[in-house]
Amino acid sequence: MKARSLVFTVLIGAVLAAELYVLNAGGGRGTVIVTGVIALELLLAAAFLFINRDEDIAPVQAVRAELRMLKTCVLVLLRQRRYSGKVLDSHRGWWVIPAAVTGATGIECIAIELLVPWAWLRALILIVSLYSLILLWGIFGAAYTYPHFVDGTLVLRHAGRQVVSIAAGEIANITLSRGYSHERYAIDEDTLILGNGDGSNVHIELASPLLVPAPKWPWQKEQLSHVNHVQVWFDAPSEAIKAISRSV
Repeated sequence: MKARSLVFTVLIGAVLAAELYVLNAGGGRGTVIVTGVIALELLLAAAFLFINRDEDIAPVQAVRAELRMLKTCVLVLLRQRRYSGKVLDSHRGWWVIPAAVTGATGIECIAIELLVPWAWLRALILIVSLYSLILLWGIFGAAYTYPHFVDGTLVLRHAGRQVVSIAAGEIANITLSRGYSHERYAIDEDTLILGNGDGSNVHIELASPLLVPAPKWPWQKEQLSHVNHVQVWFDAPSEAIKAISRSV
């Protein structure tokens, strides 16, 4: 840790010195100076993230989450999925929201092209819009790429990450039960909710409380909660219950 801090301190000094040199040189155009300063700041930010890549701090967590979204988007394009054992699909209609936003963004970009007179601003808005769409498809595509599955244990996921693993003997009862919470991932008192936006259709009663991570933003620290029940959505609930009962 001390070695990393020393390296980062040296990098800060080098970047600040380079920025002062660029600003004091005064020989280049304003755009050149601004570009140089921004490039050096990006270098400093990249160095900070690399040095602290193993630390559980907010900027690193945010970057990890963004990289997971980009990876998921690539896997969606390749139609690759990540699971073992019997898949329990819960992705029906996952593409509706990103497809609608993509269409709206296309119309918005056409309007901006016609109304905004500055080419650099049009290009910037286009780049930001396209990148945002990539992240959006990555967020929603995780339901397809990283499904729930059962392989001796029942593994339930959200946004590409495992939320809970329920081993054999930890399920007291599992039944068809319609829930109408629109939360895709939430904890309501002692109940874990993993819906699809339309609610849930399977209720799992646990034999004993399990610790599960509470929903959080990428920059927040993880907090655990005890749950006694799980409400989850499966595209084929009856088949899912049979598969879970046979496996666990």
